[in-house]
Amino acid sequence: MTEVQKRSGLFCLMAAVLIVAWWPTVQHLFDVVWNVDTYSHALIVPFASAWLVWRNFEDDQRMGAPSVWGAAALVPITVLWMMGRAMEAAIVQHLALLLGVQAVFLACFGWQATKRNFFPLAFLFLVIPFGGGLVIPLQRITAEMVVSLLSATGVSFQADGELIQLSNGLYEIAEACAGLKFLFTSAVTGILLCYLAFESWWRRAAMLLASVLVPVFANIIRVYTTLLIAEATDQDFAKSIDHVVYGWVFLSIVLFILIAIAYRFSDKHDELPVRPEPQPPVASARIWHSLIILPALAAIWMHAPLPKQQQCSVEEEAAPLCEGCGYRLLPSTHAQLAYGFEGADADKSFMYRHGAERFSVVAGLFAPDRQNHRVVQPIYRGLGEGWFVLSGAVVSDQEVDGIHFEEMIIWRGEERALLWRTHYVGGTFADSGRDAKMKLGLARLSGESPVAAALVLVSDMNEEIESSRASLRKFLSTFPPERFLWSELTAAKGETVCAE
Repeated sequence: MTEVQKRSGLFCLMAAVLIVAWWPTVQHLFDVVWNVDTYSHALIVPFASAWLVWRNFEDDQRMGAPSVWGAAALVPITVLWMMGRAMEAAIVQHLALLLGVQAVFLACFGWQATKRNFFPLAFLFLVIPFGGGLVIPLQRITAEMVVSLLSATGVSFQADGELIQLSNGLYEIAEACAGLKFLFTSAVTGILLCYLAFESWWRRAAMLLASVLVPVFANIIRVYTTLLIAEATDQDFAKSIDHVVYGWVFLSIVLFILIAIAYRFSDKHDELPVRPEPQPPVASARIWHSLIILPALAAIWMHAPLPKQQQCSVEEEAAPLCEGCGYRLLPSTHAQLAYGFEGADADKSFMYRHGAERFSVVAGLFAPDRQNHRVVQPIYRGLGEGWFVLSGAVVSDQEVDGIHFEEMIIWRGEERALLWRTHYVGGTFADSGRDAKMKLGLARLSGESPVAAALVLVSDMNEEIESSRASLRKFLSTFPPERFLWSELTAAKGETVCAE
């Protein structure tokens, strides 16, 4: 058995132990990649990375000594993974998992092999499902360009952001129409072609630029022609064409164009591999192999199930009222927005009217020391039937008396509403959802169990967003956010009010 085979077997064994030790992270990563179409490109990335590494070992079997730095690197990487798990930040756990694989590779094969395989190892990071923040910019670009094309071709329409009204119906350039899947698949292919087909950096830069621009423009044409088909036929037929034909044909065309460009202008020439005599193994380094995986194994205690049953003994409280302020409490039957929090230990909702304006308030109480019991939730999960987040709307976080609110516009048919959300953790309001996760993560790592709450406020949308913001600010000046939380929660100042 050659030295490459021995170390490859050791690497596979240590990587398997790491995967088993951090199995929840591996499972979550696979679920996202397998079930979320936007990130399906990641299914091929590990195989491409493994093939590139194997190819390099076939071309050059020179091996340096295994590196103890790989084992040492697993210590901070394990801490990073524990923090990600405590904060329930999936992307941090995914990053730690792949860094752990890199550390095991370094420990088994050494610096020389790691440097030679820098690209294949870096390419592996494209497995991580990130880049969701590109959806809104892509939606805006697509909507603006489609509107320009419709105007140029004389099609009658009305546009409201990402909503386009044609003669036979209302269409939304939603997240699925942003072309993020096109972009990711094309970019990953372009990055791989840069490595395989080009030597010069300017050609690599041009290839990478093409892999980004081609799918964006192709997606604009896809959405535009889909709307033309819908205008000429009906919505159902246009949707079937879009998903069945454009979904596969356009992507195939984009990839074919990229591959054709790469091999037409390739400047990389095949060279005969040099096959020197393999170096003998370094026996003194074997002791470090037993230490490679210890940090990851030591973190298994984080898998221990946290309490599943807790009693949050909070009493129902009457809705806040005010004398002569003009805000009238409405019966629950007049609910403007049916909103709910998944997994909340307790919740309450109120609705007020001030003149012609309506204000809805929904609060959810959480005991965060339970797995998948998240106070920070995607807003769309709680929206009532028929309500959607207006993607691409120009919004910005707001601050009222030192309390930060995330802002969104939601819509249902012709209705529009302004939504503000904030989180209360450990006795204070968080600056953002990310800040709330950080506070919960630090509390879990320190063994504490603070109770958290989420607060959502919704007002009718006026023609100008500043007018709606002013209405919500006036409402909060009359009813401070603390008044909608539970008195036990605000009095606890971070201590738990829940018991097993």
